[in-house]
Amino acid sequence: MPGAIVVVKCTFPPGREHECADWYDNTHFPDMLTVPGVLSTKRYQLTSDGHKIMRGRRPPPGNSLLIYELDHADIDTFISDLNTAMAGFHPMFENIEFGEISMYSQVS
Repeated sequence: MPGAIVVVKCTFPPGREHECADWYDNTHFPDMLTVPGVLSTKRYQLTSDGHKIMRGRRPPPGNSLLIYELDHADIDTFISDLNTAMAGFHPMFENIEFGEISMYSQVS
């Protein structure tokens, strides 16, 4: 079965960006790597030059992009495995505004 990525767009609250980034890099991502099927995790930060790509238009909300690479494209299996492994809602999530969350299947 081809792999997939889960893409999460979110905004870290002003003044807490470093705390949120540290939690993702040192707590959440290592935890996610224990979830069956998760191959890698990455975090990207919106650049200040993003408007140049958008030809002057404002980019949609969200200052961070989180990528989870999976060895499969079965969203139900991923959610089930995620819920089992994580066993609960971490309080840090209350500080983060989540936007779009999507799964993309690998095609080539």
